Amino acid sequence: GAVELCRWFEKMEMVLGISECAEGKKVKFAAATLQGLALTWWNSQVATRGLEAANQIIWTEMKKLMTEEFCPDEEIQ
Repeated sequence: GAVELCRWFEKMEMVLGISECAEGKKVKFAAATLQGLALTWWNSQVATRGLEAANQIIWTEMKKLMTEEFCPDEEIQ
């Protein structure tokens, strides 16, 4: 749900910052950590967009897409 997703975003932002990950590689790095339903969702993004296009999504857009997918409006307070 929303809490788990927010925690994952926070953890990823910390890891991306510590590793000084380039903006263009953040989504590729983050996608490699996905599991379960999130990985299934990412695989559908890759299938729809193509791998190269999916990996070119910027980090803020990935967060927005994931929030829309995994956090129904009624769950966000």
